[in-house]
Amino acid sequence: MTATTAPVLPVVEVDLPPEEAAELAEGLDHVGDEHADTVLLVARALGDQPDARSVEILGVSADGLRLGVSAADGSVWPVQVPFASPARTSLEIYGALMGLVAAARGVVGDSEPLTSIEAEFLEDQGMTTVAATVSARRLLAPGLLEVTLAGLAPVPLHGGDEYVVLMPDPPDEVLRPGFSVSDLAGVPLETAPRATYTLRARRPAAGEADVWLVLHGDEGAVSSRLAAAEPGAPVAVWGTRRSYDPPEGTRTQLLVCDETALGAVAAVVDGLADGERAVVVAETGGAGIRPALPERPGVELRWVHRSGAAPGTTSALLDGVRAALAECPVLADLDGLFVFGAGEAARMRELRTALRRETGLARDRVRLTGYWNAAR
Repeated sequence: MTATTAPVLPVVEVDLPPEEAAELAEGLDHVGDEHADTVLLVARALGDQPDARSVEILGVSADGLRLGVSAADGSVWPVQVPFASPARTSLEIYGALMGLVAAARGVVGDSEPLTSIEAEFLEDQGMTTVAATVSARRLLAPGLLEVTLAGLAPVPLHGGDEYVVLMPDPPDEVLRPGFSVSDLAGVPLETAPRATYTLRARRPAAGEADVWLVLHGDEGAVSSRLAAAEPGAPVAVWGTRRSYDPPEGTRTQLLVCDETALGAVAAVVDGLADGERAVVVAETGGAGIRPALPERPGVELRWVHRSGAAPGTTSALLDGVRAALAECPVLADLDGLFVFGAGEAARMRELRTALRRETGLARDRVRLTGYWNAAR
């Protein structure tokens, strides 16, 4: 990879613990990448930039959002959009961001279409509980379990890395008619643990789906409950959404993951059209932990291992990606490359930063998600 000066994460100018500040920067980057239309609405309506053509989140402070706004003539202007009141925690900052969206909507009214965040909020209201059950379990590799869920016929089908919220042993409250995913905010995690999981595969005609779980012993409240669930055990499900969305002009894909995202990457490979080119770089703890992944013409699979080191503590995945970029001719076409994947949050930040700095890939061509956090 060749060094460049490509932009990386927004600057967090709030007094937060380092790991929380890094997570907030990643979250703001996600907002800027996947909800650029929403940020643009805020810039136009509240930043006095009605002619803005594009926008980037440069940073955040307790007092507001700092944006870089591009005009039609190519000029770029720094714009500060103040919060309604100071926000000093990550939760308060996200709340303040939603307040900006609501305020911007109040300015423009119905003259502008709903943005992606607004549409998701409305979608949440209609994403009601689906009462599923566990129908089977199968050990795929040491520490990796496949759980099959039945009763999913009402869950929408989107393809790609479809993900859902799962709650094993749900209380009666969430099973009442009309209970939506947005209502979960009022249900304590301590009494009703839930987590987001990607569907490895779906069989719509049978109303079934498979989920791959990394086993954490007793540490993961949701994964441990699902791993111990007998056939017929109830699971509440809300979904689906997906984040996999290659931009126009994509000719080759680089798919990266650790164990937690093997199912997501496998689902994406399943959905590739005949002849589509991809390179998969997958990290596991060792050569003995390699579940069967789809084999397709034009898809190269490269395994990297931590050699006994704890998950999320090494540069194995980054090193593997660098090696793939250096050694795989199909990845040389950077203008047509899309990088997608997920894994430990700090490693995904590290990889995203390296890709942008060392290859100059545009923001919309790198979509890496932190599925879990080794610091917690």
